[in-house]
Amino acid sequence: MEPLLFGLLVTGASLAMLSPVELRRRVAARAMRSAHAVGRVIGIEHHHRSTADETLPPLLVPRVLFESGGARHEFLARQGADVTAPAVGTLVALRFVPDHPETAELERREEETRSQLALAFAGAAGLVLTAVALALA
Repeated sequence: MEPLLFGLLVTGASLAMLSPVELRRRVAARAMRSAHAVGRVIGIEHHHRSTADETLPPLLVPRVLFESGGARHEFLARQGADVTAPAVGTLVALRFVPDHPETAELERREEETRSQLALAFAGAAGLVLTAVALALA
C-alpha cells in the first residue's frame, strides 16, 4: 500500500476516534469557564431571513430575562429556531462569562451537541471511505 493512502486511512481513523472526544472536551471546558443562571423567556421575536427563498419561515428568537449579581439583565438569544422556540414564561438555562452578563447565551441543548457529534463522525467516515476507495482503485 502506498504511504499516502496509508496516511489517509490513519488520519481518517484518528478523526473518527478523536473528533467526538475533542468536541466533548471543548464543551466541558467552556462550561467550566462559564457562569450559569436560569432565565425566563419574556418574548419571542420573529427575524426574517435575508435569502432569495421567500418560503422560509422566520426564525423564532427568544428574549430572556435573568438575574446576576443582584441586577436584572435582558438579552436576545443568538440562536433561533425554525419551528419551535421556548414558550413565553418558560425557564431556560443560560451561561455567560463571569462578571460579564452581557455575554449571556442559551445553553446548547443536548440534541445540538449530538448532531455535531454525528457530523464529526460522518466527516471522518467520509475520509476513511475515500481512502479505501483510492486504495482499491
